[in-house]
Amino acid sequence: MKLEAILTQLGLSKNESLCYIYLLKHGISSPSVLAKNCNIARTNVYYILNNLIDKQLIDIEKKGKKKLYFALDPNTAIDLIDQ
Repeated sequence: MKLEAILTQLGLSKNESLCYIYLLKHGISSPSVLAKNCNIARTNVYYILNNLIDKQLIDIEKKGKKKLYFALDPNTAIDLIDQ
């Protein structure tokens, strides 16, 4: 089963799954890069990123005025399964 399908079964939306998987694969990223590579409107990416932060799957790193996002330990996703 694909990781995206598993994450969707755990309660993540399709776009949340896409962003989370992208961050797992590529490390740190800006919202505009995520929007482009996940084919999601940039305005929607901010909402998705906030949801993933609330679910404790990603976090923010500030570099000057820029906010960059990165995936936390994938074991956090496993904890979602246990809940």
